[in-house]
Formats: sequence, structure tokens, C-alpha cells
Amino acid sequence: MVATGKQILFILPYARPGSVELDELNRTYRDIHFCALSSFTNLREELRALHAEGLAIVAARGITAQQVKRFGFDLSVVEIPLTVLDIYRKLRELPAGTKNIAVCTSQVEPIGFDMLKDLSPFSIRCYDSKTIADIPQTIQAAVADGAEYVFAGPEGCAAAGQLRIPSSIMYVGPESLEQTVRAIRQVQTAIEIEVTRNGFYRAVLDSSSEGIVTLDSNDVITSLNPVAARILPGGSDALIGQAISRVLPALCLQSEDIVTIKDCHYLLGRTPVVVGGKSFGAILTLQEISLIQKKEKEIRQKIYLKGHCARYRFSDMVGASPAMRTVIDKARVFADAEANILIHGDTGTGKELLAQSIHNGSPRSNEPFVAINCAALPANILESELFGYVGGAFTGARKEGKIGLFEMAHKGTIFLDEISEIDVANQGRLLRVIQEKTVMKLGSDMVTPVDIRIIAATNKNLPDLVDQGLFRNDLYYRLNVLTLDIPPLVQRKTDIAALARHFLAQFCGEQKQQKHLTRSAIATLENYHWPGNVRELQNAIERACIISRGADIGPEDFDNLAGPERDRGNAPQPETASFNPRDTGDKGLKTWETEALLAALEDAHGDRQKAARILGISRTTLWRKLKQLEKTGILS
Repeated sequence: MVATGKQILFILPYARPGSVELDELNRTYRDIHFCALSSFTNLREELRALHAEGLAIVAARGITAQQVKRFGFDLSVVEIPLTVLDIYRKLRELPAGTKNIAVCTSQVEPIGFDMLKDLSPFSIRCYDSKTIADIPQTIQAAVADGAEYVFAGPEGCAAAGQLRIPSSIMYVGPESLEQTVRAIRQVQTAIEIEVTRNGFYRAVLDSSSEGIVTLDSNDVITSLNPVAARILPGGSDALIGQAISRVLPALCLQSEDIVTIKDCHYLLGRTPVVVGGKSFGAILTLQEISLIQKKEKEIRQKIYLKGHCARYRFSDMVGASPAMRTVIDKARVFADAEANILIHGDTGTGKELLAQSIHNGSPRSNEPFVAINCAALPANILESELFGYVGGAFTGARKEGKIGLFEMAHKGTIFLDEISEIDVANQGRLLRVIQEKTVMKLGSDMVTPVDIRIIAATNKNLPDLVDQGLFRNDLYYRLNVLTLDIPPLVQRKTDIAALARHFLAQFCGEQKQQKHLTRSAIATLENYHWPGNVRELQNAIERACIISRGADIGPEDFDNLAGPERDRGNAPQPETASFNPRDTGDKGLKTWETEALLAALEDAHGDRQKAARILGISRTTLWRKLKQLEKTGILS
């Protein structure tokens, strides 16, 4: 067997006896392996083995070249030509007196053969054989035509010898060799271009997340990428060469269709391959529908949902009062459900924080959280924001249209704050979304399915609005499946200190400061009635942190809080009125004054002058109030 690890094999039909030209050729052309045909014991099997090792190009003459082609291996075959120079060189070797010459080959007359006949004093005729078995008959025909001398291969020369006709072997001359090597280089370049192109297309196909199948003009599978091989039954090797109708009998190849394969649903598409008006087959694509839906969600998140996420969790909620713990515990239970939730609470109690915590504690936590304040926009603008619109739906609309918040929240949660402020027309559209789970954009007659959970919030009494005809009764009951009531801050005064310290740590961390609240400051905060609830407390802490000059924040840093006389009407109960450090009157001391005085004395370690500064009052006023406490026996 011929051993070679090279990609190019040059089969010389025969080597000259005692010639060393093969070694010379192999040294000259290092990437080509030259050998004589006689080196092969079984041409087919040896070529099969060499092809498995990487053989890509075979150069051979005449009948041998045709044999290699018929073997059917994926090899490029270059034929070694017979040139007029090869014949002319043999004519110079003829014995004197020879007139009629027969050139017996396995190919048509070489280029320039007619010119050679005109220029030569000999009568030259060319004969060709299709197979080795035809050679004796070809030689007999040449002799019958008067041939006196035969140029042929070893088989032809042997047949001529049996007829007692002199002959000579036609070796591969240098011109034939050079011409063949040039042809090999051209084939090499073409193969490299084809391999590069095929490698590029293969990489494109293999990197695709879709299943891709190529079909010929008879709908027979010619190739498929790994995704298609995984989807289709049978595997890659078994599928190539089969008709697609046998692989998927129920397949509709005329248009885009949805097919089921191995219990999975796929969107199938067919793209005809037409070049120059002629059909060369088609390309099939298979996309798993669940992956399409996943990609759709990812695209929505990347394009539309920037910022539409819930930042807060139940762990972020500060509150240890029994009333607040009850709300949080109920909310944790509600988070696992899918029903709509209605949150009621005064302004500033933290309704959105609770809504975000519910979303992050729910099975939808990895999906969008989209929030909108229904009172912040006019009715027509709110409608376009909630439901979206198509291009040209109204004057000023974007030409490409806009996706609505309900579609943005698909698979996630939409938070409708101040739901009581939504107008009656949009209430009807909202009701339809809840009932049908579909959204229709403004200016469109197409509906889009949406899977959303609605959390609504209000600071008003919705049943009263229903009685007044300002809120739809059916919408109220659709929203009010699960209810949460957040108590105002004045009803959970035990949470004030924890909230105040939480906001202080938060703000000091942002400003890279270190401050703390004195006991008298805490007493001041706990005895204020907080009409703005948690939001007002947060703002008060931020302001106090900014205006305080030292590390201690005292009551004097909260002098912006409303005094008892101005806000008594808003206070839920008398004892919740705040201590006003600027009040220097001689009125009888109330509970809140007593607590503030005692806390200031403790912070000042009994130093009454320092306690007066903490309270922001004069020493005389402090002395007078302390005397009153001494009379009651509280201060001795």
C-alpha cells in the first residue's frame, strides 16, 4: 500500500525502468506525493484509506483518472494530459523508414495534433480506448489501418508485440508534468476557497439557535445543523439523503406552520433557494416556540423595561409594631397567590414599597415590575401609556407606535398607584384587560394576550367613590380580591424610632457622615403626629442631618415640624401633638413636654444649661418648667 499523509497524490501511469525521477519529483514538490500506478495492489481500497487520512486531490492519466472518478470518493481528480510535445519527442526516436504511426491513448487528440501532422513527415493517427479491455481491439484497428509503429502504454505495447508491431511507451514529459501541477494548484486554491466558505457557512449554521435543514430540489435532506439533528428523529447521519416527507410525514412545506415534534411545539419556516430563476431547493428553519417567547421577554426587558424593576423586598421594610407586622405577614402570604391585590393607606405610608416587596416575594420576581401613578397624567395620555398605540393613531404619535405598560409588564406585575384617580373610560378598558387578559393598542384592531398580576393602591375610600358613581363597582370587585390596609405612622408610634435610625443611617452613608439621634430627639419624633407619614419622617431626618452642626441630632434640629397649636386639628389625639422647643409660655406641662424635658436632661447628663440649649429655650424657661415638675413630684 502507498503510505502518505499528504493531501495530493500524483499517480504516474508508469515509471521509467531504473529511473530515479520519482525521488526527484518528491523532493521538488514537497506537498505532492508522486508514485507509479504499479505501486498499488488494490487502487480502490488504498485510495479509500488515503482519503480517510486527508487525501483531497488525485492526479492520474486517462483510464486511471476515470476509474478514480467512478469510485465515488469525495476527491478532486486532475487528468494528466498527453501533449504534442510528448509525441514529438517520441517521433525523434523512430527507426529510419517508418512512415505510419499510431498514437493509442485513452483521451481525445491533444491540442495541436493536427498541426503536428502537417509539420511532420510521418503519417500520424490518434486512437483512443475507453477501458483497459478495449486496448487490444484498438491496437488491432490501428494495425488494420496500416500502422507500422505504435505509441501507447504498457498494455498497448504488449498488444502490439503480439501482432509483431514495434512500439514505444508514452511517458509523462516535463510539459505534461508542469501543466498538471498548475492544474493541481488551481484546484488547491478552489478547494481552499470552498473550504473557507463552507467553514464560514457551517459556523453560521452551527451557531444558530434555530434548527436549520437544507433540501435539494426534490425535498431530500442535504445537510442539517446540530440543533436540527437534536430536534428531528433519527440523528444527523441517518437523516441526510432522506426525503423530508419521510422524516416528518405531517409536515406542511408550503408556508409557515406550527408543528409538534417529540411533544415540543416549533414554528417551521421554508425559504426557497432560487438562483437565476432556477430552483435549487429550500432551507427549513425550526424555532422552539417556548424559546421564541423567552427571547421576546428578553427583548422587551432590554428595549422597553429599563428601570422597570422592583428594588425593595420584605427585608427592607422597617416596622416591628403589631399593626405593621400583621400587614407584612399577610403580604407574604398574598405574594404566593396570583390574585389581584388592593392596597389602602394614607399618602406616604409606603404602598409602593409594599407592592415591590410582594412582587419580589412572588413567583414573578424575575419578571418586570411596572409602576405608574394614575393621578400624574391626563386621561388621554394615561390611556396611551397603559395600552400603547400604533403609528399614526393620533396627532403627535410616534410613527413607529409605542408599546403600552400592560405589554411591558407581561409575565410580571403592574402597580397602579392612586387607582381612584383613573377616569371612567379608562376604568372600562382596564376592566376588559382584567377579564379578557388581552390588550388592544389605540388605533389597532388586533389584540395582544398579556399575563400580568395587578396590584392597585389608593389613599381614598373606594366604596364611597362607588356609591358616588365615580368608580365602577365591577372594577372595584375585580381589584379588591386581596386587601391590605397600611396603618398611618401615628398608629404605630413604636416604629418611629427604628424608621428614624434607618433613614439616618441611609442618609449618613450617602454623605459619608456619622451622626446619631439623641433621646430627646427621638421623644420629639415619637410625639409628633406625622400627617405625611413615613415620607414626612424620611424628609425630616434628611433635613435634620443636613442642618445639624455636630454629631448629635437633637430636638432643635426638628424645628420645622408643625407645632401643637397649628396642627392640633390634624392630630388624631391630643397626646400625639409634638413638643415645640420654641414655646416659652407658662402653660401647664403636658405629657409630651415632660418626656422631652427629661430626655434633654439625660442627654445633658444633668447639665441644665446644656439641656436648655438642646431644647432651644432659655435657662429661665427651663428653670420655670422644672419647678413645675418638682411640684408634681416627677422631678426631685
